Amino acid sequence: MTTTDLMGIPVSLDCDAHDHASRLAAAQANPAEGQRVYLNTLAVWAVHTYCQWLGIDTAPSEGDSWQPGLAALLDVADLPIVGMGRLECRPVLPGERSFRLPLAAMGDRLGCVAVQFFDTLDRVELVGFLPPLPAESAVDEPITIAIDDLLPLDALLNALHPVANLRQWLEGLLDGPTWQAPEQLLATTRYRPTPAAARSVCQAKSIALGESGQPTVVLVVQVSAETAAVEQLTVRLRVYPASSKALLPRLRVAVLDEWGDVLLENQTQPDAVYTELVLADCQPGEQFSVRMTYRSLSVVEEFMV
Repeated sequence: MTTTDLMGIPVSLDCDAHDHASRLAAAQANPAEGQRVYLNTLAVWAVHTYCQWLGIDTAPSEGDSWQPGLAALLDVADLPIVGMGRLECRPVLPGERSFRLPLAAMGDRLGCVAVQFFDTLDRVELVGFLPPLPAESAVDEPITIAIDDLLPLDALLNALHPVANLRQWLEGLLDGPTWQAPEQLLATTRYRPTPAAARSVCQAKSIALGESGQPTVVLVVQVSAETAAVEQLTVRLRVYPASSKALLPRLRVAVLDEWGDVLLENQTQPDAVYTELVLADCQPGEQFSVRMTYRSLSVVEEFMV
């Protein structure tokens, strides 16, 4: 993998982030420990912010790195993901193309996100994802990870995002409150359902395309079966602007198969109210994902037929 394969996701660090990092750093015994804790805390804050954009529940205050005493003893930057486990969020120093992964940061992790710092600390970039080390790996000392060896952040999304089972939707097992009826998120003047087949269900999800002030869209997924047997399904995907007064931002929407190959792709038009992609003859057990790309940020939703 080359460095051009990885696209950093910029995250701003506000006063609240720096205030919290300063309080934890001030509790340390010496300036070197304080600096380490400061950067670890900002790295966790940045990944926590990114997860918030994606609707992934986190509990940073429950992490070891958020406790002054444990932060002094352990070089960790862990972010608990609610109901799943912990991510490690490792700082990458300005100008560096690698980072150190301490022993304490290797066990019991869903993986590691590399957070690139710059000379000014008003922003960072999330630059890649390291999956969990294999269980059989015998590691007894810290290791150095090159940025060029990381996976794109889409791999993190695949690891964290729940898979929506569309066949279960038709059986009445819906993924609320994450997914809702479209009428709850869109004005009726915007959303008009397509004619229903023998069996059909439609669900919607609000998706933020970045931090506060960036666009929010609504992904609407209609699942239809032409017969009561519910074998082959048709999946209709639409992306709307969340505001009834807005048009879609310049957005690329792609459907990918389970190996990451693009099946369908659309670029929104300047005057579009929505954009649409349709998957026909979907077979039981097939998996696909919908990737929405706005500027440098990609958001991925996972589905199973």
